[in-house]
Amino acid sequence: MTMTTAPEAPLKLLDAAGASELLGISRGTLYNLRNTDRFAPAIVLGRGTLRWETHDLLAWARQHKEQAVAA
Repeated sequence: MTMTTAPEAPLKLLDAAGASELLGISRGTLYNLRNTDRFAPAIVLGRGTLRWETHDLLAWARQHKEQAVAA
């Protein structure tokens, strides 16, 4: 019997508007968080063009929520 692995989910990149909507924050807050070392890494596609991977944003949100609950 040959085992196959499930195909990986397609990579979904969000711009600042999409990322801020996903997280429920303003774009200003998103950019302020980006300037810290504690935010999901952005992918630079070109001069002034940033995108975030959905799974990185969701992982950051989960971690941020866990830290808030632990405090």
